[in-house]
Amino acid sequence: MTAVRCFIIFLISLVTSIGAKAQFSEEYLKYKTMYPNENKVCLSTTTNFNISIVGAELKIEEVFSEENLYLGSNANLFSEDEISYSSFFDLKDLKASSMNFVNGKYKEIPVKNFTHKDNLSTGVFHDDSKMVKFLYPKLEEGAKSKVYYIYSVKNPYILAKSFFSFSYPTAVSNYIITADEGVEIAFNTFNTDSINLKYSTEVKGGKKIYKWTATDVKGIKQETNSVGYNYYLPHIIPRIVSYKYKNKKIDVLNNIKDLHAWYYLLTKNINQEKPEDKLVDLVSSLVNDKNTEFEKVKALYYWVQQNIKYVAFEYELGGYIPREANDIFNKKYGDCKDNANLLKKMLELAGIKSYLTWIGTRDLPYTYTEVPSPANDNHMILTYFADSIPYFLDATGRFNPIEIPSSFIQGKEALISLDSTHYLIKKVPIINAQQNYITDSVELKIQNQNLIGNALIKMNNYQKMDYFNFLEKITSSADLLDFYNLNFKKGNNKFLIKDFTESNKYSYDNEFTISYSFNIDNYILSSGDELYINLNLNKHMLDLVSKKEDVLNKEYDFKQYRNYKFIISIPEGYEVKYLPKPYNAKLDFFNCELSYRVESQKIIYEHTIENNFLILTKQNQTQLNTILDELKQIYNESIVLKKIK
Repeated sequence: MTAVRCFIIFLISLVTSIGAKAQFSEEYLKYKTMYPNENKVCLSTTTNFNISIVGAELKIEEVFSEENLYLGSNANLFSEDEISYSSFFDLKDLKASSMNFVNGKYKEIPVKNFTHKDNLSTGVFHDDSKMVKFLYPKLEEGAKSKVYYIYSVKNPYILAKSFFSFSYPTAVSNYIITADEGVEIAFNTFNTDSINLKYSTEVKGGKKIYKWTATDVKGIKQETNSVGYNYYLPHIIPRIVSYKYKNKKIDVLNNIKDLHAWYYLLTKNINQEKPEDKLVDLVSSLVNDKNTEFEKVKALYYWVQQNIKYVAFEYELGGYIPREANDIFNKKYGDCKDNANLLKKMLELAGIKSYLTWIGTRDLPYTYTEVPSPANDNHMILTYFADSIPYFLDATGRFNPIEIPSSFIQGKEALISLDSTHYLIKKVPIINAQQNYITDSVELKIQNQNLIGNALIKMNNYQKMDYFNFLEKITSSADLLDFYNLNFKKGNNKFLIKDFTESNKYSYDNEFTISYSFNIDNYILSSGDELYINLNLNKHMLDLVSKKEDVLNKEYDFKQYRNYKFIISIPEGYEVKYLPKPYNAKLDFFNCELSYRVESQKIIYEHTIENNFLILTKQNQTQLNTILDELKQIYNESIVLKKIK
């Protein structure tokens, strides 16, 4: 008798012992055996795009169906579901139901109540998204749920991507495109090498049918700091290349040129209004005392960051078309494309050229060559050239120096619109680690069993921008002190800042500094005539430890450099008995060094860390964990001072 058969018999026996009320189907027993630790399995999901040529236009429908089986006692936690829709994806039909296993068969219970509401997304480049919410009735272990809906897809440039699996297992996942023979289709698949995916095409009744079927796809659960799901979940991005009408080929998205042409068409008529006098006067006041064009750009860029609040609001093609500069200036808020357009108009009033730019944030791991479609973009910025060097100005940012792009577009391709027919593809630079620094220099003294310190922290670029984004939300001096106690913590929980002074707070172009004094009570250990002091007061590196069971790559906001320097005075009557050995480790993506030395009755301890990565592969994580294991041991070492006899 096989182990699987034994397990099924065990489950049946267990069910019987619970009582006649609890019943489970053979289907449930099969998948409970296959996935004993899962709470849910998708039995089948099908996405079918039907594309027809109607006159000179395309008619597109997306038909979706899904059936799920619930394997855990917490099935009721999956009761709530929602479907989003918009003017681009108009919801034409929706049906949903639960299916409970009763007396040897499934009994279907239709969903009767659907609640429609606005979908207040925090994303960008979305249209007037709405959602319909509903509850699957009486969902319990062993039950199933079904959902079916139809979208009328209004815009041939915008076809949604589709995933073959999610965080839970999927038994069968189908993706089908059924198109008139005059419609040319292109597609890209991502992360599908490790799944069982079959692809086929056939021509039937004047239609060409493209079909992808994935079977027995394991779920992949997100992990701490893991890359976004587009990096690892198997999915497909389709696009309509062209179609024929009266033997004439009509291009849609054949290449980047077509994508740019559509974007330009959407934006060519913006800013037709005469700029208001107060906007003209503001620009003049901001640039009049500036000697160079670059200084003028900085002044205008920083003003928009400081004064125009980012709010995501879109409607229909308003999700792609910026609103008028006058409107955004008067309201003092806008989304990414609105803020970019206002800044563009302000630069224009100052006689400076700049260019609207489409870009995808780092959670979209595609290039324009791979995916020349709106699926590659979810953000708009502005590009300014100085001596042929592009500066990527994100007017939705806060405290972004002009030389530093938003962290979430580093390394991404930008589509820069020069005019109706010309564009450039430029890659946003990745800012090197040493530009994103924190240095912490500390003078220490031993006072009885306590450690007394005076420190100076300096930080720049992404490091200080992170701090500024938190600091501007703090409204009381007590909360501010609590914030610094938490973030500058050294040694142990007895660390306490006594006073501090801030310099260059909220400065765009200067480093942010904080000088502060502190004490750590009862930090010094003593035994006989010896003192033990652990100078590893900052152990932030250990936050990078990855779990051995993790399988996904890790993603971080920016590369960074840290330098800690602790200078401790040797108390009168003591000498150094022991100093820990120096340590250094160097990898292609990571450098670490620490050392001790004695100078003029002082011990100087320095520790530098350079993280040269945005993404840590699984192999990188294993290498780094080896170093971090060594550091963890080294961090336990103390200097030893001995009383002079």
